[in-house]
Amino acid sequence: MCSSDLGVCVAPPANDLPTAATVINMAQPQSTFTFDARAATQQAVGPCGCTAGRDVFFNFTVPATGPEIVYADTLGSNWDTSLFVQTSAGSNVTSPNLPLYGLACNDDGGLDGCATGLQSQVLLQLNPGTYRLVASGCGGGGSTSLRFQHLPVGNGALAFLPAGASTP
Repeated sequence: MCSSDLGVCVAPPANDLPTAATVINMAQPQSTFTFDARAATQQAVGPCGCTAGRDVFFNFTVPATGPEIVYADTLGSNWDTSLFVQTSAGSNVTSPNLPLYGLACNDDGGLDGCATGLQSQVLLQLNPGTYRLVASGCGGGGSTSLRFQHLPVGNGALAFLPAGASTP
């Protein structure tokens, strides 16, 4: 693929297609990936704004002991990103399964109370199964880091802490 942004012909990133998604190691509580989407193609469209641009794919599996809380962001990106989650079959996940503050697709808005500019954050509670995290955006793409974190949900009801400093 030749990209006028790069000025040269370069191959798309290795995880340009859903079938070649980078696998996230769920044995680690957090992972960081650096990618350049300028030579990527557009393969998926999410349920929120600005998701029809160049995209790259990451697969992860919530273990049978789930559910788990999953968080991802592109904070620090120098281009207009979006993030969304799909099932392993490519269907968009539209509910974050979190009554407050969760997002399954995000373009620029950040989570409640977070101003992220053109960068994105998602936060979901997911049941056991295999999922696909799609990093997309507007325009010609760019280089950025993707942060991914996850943690198991306890066996009781979720209770949200109040915003700001507090002592539970």
